[in-house]
Amino acid sequence: LMDYEATRSEYEAYSALWNEERPATGIIYWMLNNAWPSLHWNQFDYYLRPAGSFYGTKTGSRLEHVAYDYNKHSLWIINHSLDRSGDRSVEVELIDLNGKTISKKVIKAVTEANKSKKIGAVDSADKVSGVALLRLNLKNGDKVISRNVYWVTKGVDTLDWPNSTWYNTPVTKYVDLTPIWDMKEAKINVSTKAATCPSKIPGVQQRKVTLENDSDVPAFFI
Repeated sequence: LMDYEATRSEYEAYSALWNEERPATGIIYWMLNNAWPSLHWNQFDYYLRPAGSFYGTKTGSRLEHVAYDYNKHSLWIINHSLDRSGDRSVEVELIDLNGKTISKKVIKAVTEANKSKKIGAVDSADKVSGVALLRLNLKNGDKVISRNVYWVTKGVDTLDWPNSTWYNTPVTKYVDLTPIWDMKEAKINVSTKAATCPSKIPGVQQRKVTLENDSDVPAFFI
């Protein structure tokens, strides 16, 4: 969970803050895979299975994406493409761990190829009690092209910048995310059917898997 979150935010921060005045051309993530069993610092683990960081990288590097800034509660629309542009809408919904809506709105935005920009802020993010879930749907017309979910708290971790080094910044106070572990269990239905896209591997059949939440409470990180 935390590897997914930490790695996604690394790629999102790079993508959101890149501009013509700060023309960084890439980002380095250390490392691809571990030389020994480990729970972090990898995209694939020692056994070459994709780790949480692998999926965080995929999410944070989407061609079109909307990212959340934890410190300023702001939203960024990111466009890594060279040829996509035009009107977009972002559905912003903040809900508590029981599924009750705290705030909800739609932001209209115009995206430009190979650019990112701030498009607004999340209402009531500073009034969250405990932990809340922030769901962002980026849409082109009626089609959802990017879906992103964050778990947020009223504040953020307190960093000890005066004692920071080139490889580590100490944390003097962590936010409390333990309410996540007390969430009610969601009922999930799983169904499969033949995929419309044929497999490129001889003898391998692809299936489309659909997960559906039949509960009133959120299904966290399924």
